[in-house]
Amino acid sequence: MRTIGITGISGAGKTTISEQICKLKNAKHINADKIAKDLTKSGSGYYKEVVEKFGDRILKENKEINRKKLADLIFSDKAEKGKLDKITYKHIVPKIEEEISNAEGYDTVVIDAPLLFEAGLNKICDVTIGVVAEKETCIKRVMGRDKINENAATDRINSQKNQTFFKINCDYCIYNEIGSDIETQIKEILEGKNLSNKNVIHVYNNGVEYLQFRKLLEYEDKVKHCYTLKPLDFGKFQIRKDEVLEQYKRVCQFLNINEKNIYKPLQCHTDVVKSVNYEEPGIHKENFKNIDGFVTSKKDKVLALTFADCNCLYFYDPVKNAIGNVHAGWRGTHKEIARESVKVLKEEYGCNPKDLICIMAPSIRKCCFEVDEDVKEMFESKFKYTGRIDEIIQKSDVHGKYYIDTQLINRIILEEEGMLPENIIESEICTKCNSNKLHSYRSEGELVGRNTSVICLI
Repeated sequence: MRTIGITGISGAGKTTISEQICKLKNAKHINADKIAKDLTKSGSGYYKEVVEKFGDRILKENKEINRKKLADLIFSDKAEKGKLDKITYKHIVPKIEEEISNAEGYDTVVIDAPLLFEAGLNKICDVTIGVVAEKETCIKRVMGRDKINENAATDRINSQKNQTFFKINCDYCIYNEIGSDIETQIKEILEGKNLSNKNVIHVYNNGVEYLQFRKLLEYEDKVKHCYTLKPLDFGKFQIRKDEVLEQYKRVCQFLNINEKNIYKPLQCHTDVVKSVNYEEPGIHKENFKNIDGFVTSKKDKVLALTFADCNCLYFYDPVKNAIGNVHAGWRGTHKEIARESVKVLKEEYGCNPKDLICIMAPSIRKCCFEVDEDVKEMFESKFKYTGRIDEIIQKSDVHGKYYIDTQLINRIILEEEGMLPENIIESEICTKCNSNKLHSYRSEGELVGRNTSVICLI
């Protein structure tokens, strides 16, 4: 039996998602809020502890717990909320475990719990799903549901985790904003079509899909980013200018950054990385030719690149607050643009490589990057010194063909430049293997579109 944990703040729509899963699967819905409500009945151990802790001020005339008074108290005082949460965990967790043990005849159990992680219930779940929505949306939903005013609803929301917590910690994340196609999101999670993994979260935002990287989300108050998925297509800018600009605008709106500040070079598989300080923004500007990477420490500069199998390297230095967005195709990898990127970050912004974080976004991986003898010889000659050529190059079953691991090469280069291995994080997603979601030249040929990577300091 599979156990799915659903969590999120008030008003995000956890119960809606739980009920949808139950419609699609033979699932038992365990609602933690309902169990907690049942536990407040007079005479229960939970009731006695709550009344002992908070006193008669939370009771109605008939001695029942006044849930509204209790809510007003705890959501305006974090210390009081912590006291109640501790009592709740003690009583509710055994009850939920009991319900799971009695779930015979079901192939799935859905635990709907706002404090899933705080109560340690995530440890008994096979999968965790965070349900998120904009703060304003959650406030309106709570006001309507609980018949409270905006200040009370805001206090309630402010006392809880923000949506970034769920993106970082949950296995999957469902965006339950008004107009979102939640059924598609749920089905793709249940069917294994969602691209989330330990390093990546797959976001569905009002019809737009993109990836975000859990490590960068730890710094979301300083840096915004995303890597887009199909059906968005940022290719053929000169032919599709208005359409591409509209797509950039839409993505930037979701990230709350300014699409008028986009810096997008005309990538030419060079090893040139340019620092952006006071230059005018633009897409494919004349002075942005033959550049394959941008770095900056200035806020509100949206660094953007496009990809269809090549490596995207995001850089972030949380100490110097500097970022980079670098295009490292196989030619750029061979030219060691990763090394040049670290060099420019050091020279321009005084970055210490030990502080740098590098995120490797989806690209064609060794499993699919098959090359001929001439390319194999180029890489063998260049990187034989590493002593790891047998890991970098693998002979294909096809005569005269070889597989090359460009992610490993970039990792080796970055480590040689002084970066810590744990700060070099791969998406572990192959564009060719996932060409249903990602544009891939090897899969689609000349008609291929482009994914875009975006990063911006705020």
